Amino acid sequence: LEVHTEAVAAEASKDRKLREQSEHYSKQLENELEGLKQKQISYSPGLCSIEHQQEITKLKTDLEKKSIFYEEELSKREGIHANEIKNLKKELHDSEGQQLALNKEIMILKDKLEKNRRESQSEREEFENEFKQQYEREKVLLTEENKKLTSELDKLTTLYENLSMRNQQLEEEVKDLADKKESVAHWEAQITEIIQWVSDEKDARGYLQALASKMTEELEALRNSSLGARATDMPWKMRRFAKLDMSARLELQSALDAEIRAKQAIQEELNKVKAANIITECKLKDSEKKNLELLSEIEQLIKDTEELRSEKGIEHQDSQHSFLAFLNTPTDALDQFE
Repeated sequence: LEVHTEAVAAEASKDRKLREQSEHYSKQLENELEGLKQKQISYSPGLCSIEHQQEITKLKTDLEKKSIFYEEELSKREGIHANEIKNLKKELHDSEGQQLALNKEIMILKDKLEKNRRESQSEREEFENEFKQQYEREKVLLTEENKKLTSELDKLTTLYENLSMRNQQLEEEVKDLADKKESVAHWEAQITEIIQWVSDEKDARGYLQALASKMTEELEALRNSSLGARATDMPWKMRRFAKLDMSARLELQSALDAEIRAKQAIQEELNKVKAANIITECKLKDSEKKNLELLSEIEQLIKDTEELRSEKGIEHQDSQHSFLAFLNTPTDALDQFE
């Protein structure tokens, strides 16, 4: 509208200049005509020639034509200018109406904007309060969960330490059993030597019995072949040899019984050691199994704790990100009508 107004003003200025130029040209023609009239008056009537009359007539005709042309052109321009001014006034009136409508719409939009801003501020404060409450609740829950997990971890740590001590004791017992196994092996070697010695003693006793029988037979033969005087001494000698043989047999039997009893005692002790060794090995296997189970449970609890902490941390970060995204919303869209 301003550009159109400037164009109309330029056109009016152009018409004004054209009018001034026309008036100037008319004045110039009038001045020339006046000069010719004065010249005509200054000359005598006899001296005026037909050429002067023709020139004056021509000038008058041109002056009238130009005057008529300029007047028509001027009236035409004035009509166009009046129409344009009328149109411009109408457009200006319409523009003023549009301006008023736009101002009214701007006021309505400002009111809506202010209302939306107040509602947005209220929603933001409500969201902040809700977020803070949720954050505090999650913080309390996480704190309780951490305390619970810490307590369970302490219990498992104590249990693990107890099991470690028990394992150490079992290892010491196993070491003692290994030493006992070496002692048992030594005892078995001694028992083997004793058995071999008993076997050798049995062989020696059999040899002595055979030797005693042979000597008895020889003595019997000597007794039969000896003189009658000496025959009276043979029963006494035979009784003596029989006593010696019986005494040797009793000593051998007593030694054999003692060796058998020692062997039985050693065998019983060996059986006790083997039974204790088997029981200890079973206990050790059970303890190792329990240790593995407890270690697996501890690892699972640690893994669950880490996953729980990770999940809680992700949810907390997501809530913070959403809240920060809401707080960092640009206000250009809200301030564009201000």
